[in-house]
Amino acid sequence: MRPICYCYPRRSRLQSNPTRIPMKSRLITSLFLAPVAMTGLLMCACAKDAVVQPQPVAAVQAQPAAAVPPAVITVPVAPAPTPMAAPATASVLIVNPDASNTWSGMKDLTFDQRAAFLAGLNALEGTVDAEVSGLNAKRTAMTTDTKDWDFAMKGLVDDQAYLKGLNAEVSKAEAENWLQERDKVEAAWQNTQDAYAKVIHSTTAP
Repeated sequence: MRPICYCYPRRSRLQSNPTRIPMKSRLITSLFLAPVAMTGLLMCACAKDAVVQPQPVAAVQAQPAAAVPPAVITVPVAPAPTPMAAPATASVLIVNPDASNTWSGMKDLTFDQRAAFLAGLNALEGTVDAEVSGLNAKRTAMTTDTKDWDFAMKGLVDDQAYLKGLNAEVSKAEAENWLQERDKVEAAWQNTQDAYAKVIHSTTAP
């Protein structure tokens, strides 16, 4: 018997190894992927360079504070008080030591007691008359330093005349104006005593 021969068609190299890629196809793929890879590398490099690196901050060295000199406070020293000489005591001419007591005993008298008040006013006038008489006697013995004395003496005489003029006015006072008249007498009496003291102290002559 004659043997039977089976004829099979010849497969190509590509069919025999389907996973094998022809050389030409791989070259095309490599040429295509190369630019893509290069582009990716460039993008990564740019992104890396774009990251801002923190810059080291230079440490600021603290400068020592300038020394402030202590304030100097000058305390003024009060000078020692200069001892003052005792003022010379002028001779006081006392005519009636009870003159002030006379007014104290009558200053609160009411209108109903006006008779006693008028008697007291006459006593005050007599006191001033005695003071003026004593000063006039002393003035007669003075030879120098009389200008201030005479000026002060004139003031006393004027106050003496005003006090005497109130006697008639108080005698006509009514109950409604009694307090005002009494206050006038008090002021006039005080003026005569102040004027008397000025005359006494207006000179150092004995």
